[in-house]
Amino acid sequence: MVREKKRRGNVARALVWVLVVFFVASLAFAGGCGKGAQTAEEPKKPEGQTEQASASKSEKIVVRDGTGREVAFDAPVRRVAALVTGDLEVAAKLGAEIVGRPTSYMAPPAGLEQVPQIGSPPGMGSGPDFEKIFEIRPELLLGPASLRAHLAQLEDKGIKVLLFQPRSVEDVKLEILTVGKVLGKEDEAKKLVGEIDSKIAALRGKVSGKRVLVVWGAPGTYLAALPSSVLGDYLTILGSENVAKDFPPLPDRPTFASLSPELVVDKDPEVILLAAHGRPDEVRQNFLKDMESHPAWRNVKAVKENRVYVLPPEFTTMNPGPKVADALALFADALEGKLPVSAPAGGHPGGAPPGGSGGHPGGAPPSGSGGHPGR
Repeated sequence: MVREKKRRGNVARALVWVLVVFFVASLAFAGGCGKGAQTAEEPKKPEGQTEQASASKSEKIVVRDGTGREVAFDAPVRRVAALVTGDLEVAAKLGAEIVGRPTSYMAPPAGLEQVPQIGSPPGMGSGPDFEKIFEIRPELLLGPASLRAHLAQLEDKGIKVLLFQPRSVEDVKLEILTVGKVLGKEDEAKKLVGEIDSKIAALRGKVSGKRVLVVWGAPGTYLAALPSSVLGDYLTILGSENVAKDFPPLPDRPTFASLSPELVVDKDPEVILLAAHGRPDEVRQNFLKDMESHPAWRNVKAVKENRVYVLPPEFTTMNPGPKVADALALFADALEGKLPVSAPAGGHPGGAPPGGSGGHPGGAPPSGSGGHPGR
């Protein structure tokens, strides 16, 4: 009896082991089939390839500049040069190492006086000094849209280029964020834009209902700033009416219009703002002198009430950079009568805005003069 129970126990244990072995074998077989099916659908990649591709993708910095060009950088840049003062101030404000600055009548930001000058945008002064640009070899060159024709020449030398042509305050803010990303200073850029937004919020709609003419002046020409320009956008934000909104835009400068005496007299602006550039003192004197010589415009309200203001050039450029909120505040002060007025040359407020050509409003834009609009 004892022997029979022992035999049955051995048989039971043997059966258990057989079942265990069969179960393990089944699992192994199923796992192998699954693995084979997965391999058939997704061929195994060379070891490290996926990781390398991910790392490469994460290291690339890809941005779009103000003209819609997509530009890629392998890593954040450090050495920056600029052909426009506003671009220069953006890069400097965000902590870039500035190795080249514009040749300009306006003073550079403090501490950059000894930085080499690299010329002006195409069509201004003597244009870009490519020899100097190639000598200093910046990692990044910031410039206006007019530099597009020279991109191949610059890129052949290994110089990355970003082009900006702001037409609104939003465009200026977008430039700050784009440059901040390329410099690896995104947090600083977002903080700067936040500060600008706060200042603008306090000014929005502050001077509503005013009829205003903004004149962009340089040696040889006076133009009316349209709502599609940065200067015109200031009026929109403040809630004022740009009397030039229906003026026909210039074909080569679509954010500006020629100054037509008939149109200005018909619109009868309450305030005239002059943004003087190139040789600001000369532009101011000529504009105010011309105001005395056109009796047809003596009944323009801004002239009769002596509300003609000449604004500092550093706040009235077409690319104000980080000064954009300060420029808006200056416009608000002028429209509220908080700035000194600019009487005509003879001191008589009853003169009239200029008209005609040969350096008067309505003349053609200068070729190569300092301070060209839209640059």
